[in-house]
Amino acid sequence: MFELMKNNFKDMLFRQKKMLIFIILAQIFSVIIIMFSYGVVNHYNTKVDVAESSSLKFIFSLKQEKKDEGTYLEYEEVRNFFLTILPCVENKLNYFYVDAQCGEYHAMSTNGYKNGKMTVSYQMKNKVSLLEGEKFSEEDMALGKYCIVAGKNMIDGSGRVIIGDNIYEVRGILGIDGLENDFFVPFGSMPSNAKIDYTSIFFTKPLLETEYDFLVETATRFYGDKIDIPEFEGIKNESNYKAFRGIMLVTVVLICICALNYCIIYRYIFEKRRRTFAICRICGGTRIMLSIVYMVEMLIVSVFTLIVGTAIFHYIILPDISNMFEYISFYCSKEAYVKISSIYVV
Repeated sequence: MFELMKNNFKDMLFRQKKMLIFIILAQIFSVIIIMFSYGVVNHYNTKVDVAESSSLKFIFSLKQEKKDEGTYLEYEEVRNFFLTILPCVENKLNYFYVDAQCGEYHAMSTNGYKNGKMTVSYQMKNKVSLLEGEKFSEEDMALGKYCIVAGKNMIDGSGRVIIGDNIYEVRGILGIDGLENDFFVPFGSMPSNAKIDYTSIFFTKPLLETEYDFLVETATRFYGDKIDIPEFEGIKNESNYKAFRGIMLVTVVLICICALNYCIIYRYIFEKRRRTFAICRICGGTRIMLSIVYMVEMLIVSVFTLIVGTAIFHYIILPDISNMFEYISFYCSKEAYVKISSIYVV
């Protein structure tokens, strides 16, 4: 039986090369269409959820009992938390905010994050009004300069303000009523005596459930039991109904494409093999044996094209279409490929 299969493949490779190439290309195309269909269906399911969701912020606040004990979040643990999570949510980050008490003053820090670096946030650039002066710049943040935008009660005319052990250069004076003893500072230049009790992250798109789990796990690792954990109000990664609907649609697409391709192709191959099969029957081959040979040959070709098609989609096509379908990458995971491949092979 194995010798027969070997001879059949040699025959296709050397005598029916064009047909073999056509079979491989047709099946690779089918695989790509199936993977794309699955990703796009789930992408648009998620888009519907995004349209219905208004949760674009994630707040960690210090527990009241910790404040009463005089325990606050430390700068280093907050910094390590942000450095861990920001690269993972950078694609949907708007800005992050830190609130702290520094003696008689109130510190605020609002920052963006891009390409591995903390930046001046849109809110700082456009929402914070000044009586005079200017705001700190991207260069100030990159160089780690100690500069602030201070409330008018903090200004003594020297152009500098001492907070904790740090000496800050005043860039501008706040023009917002009620913030006379408040100041804005880059997060990297937070005063040494800062008692952080509140942090928040604002997003341009709602969190996915796995992103929420990652934030909670990371916050628990760095903050322990100091904080209140917000409830999840983002997008469920998989509801049973939507997963079922997506799988059913993919199955329909799979059946239509594969039925069309495979019926034509395999019928053609069968016709080409009719003479070979007749000779095998004369030599003692049974119908069952010949059917097994035929199906195993087709399965080998299908598995090969499945692997190639999936690789082409994942490594070549998916990175390009992710800009157009922003949620498609999440659903095109290894687990999804295994499930779809199982349906495909069967």
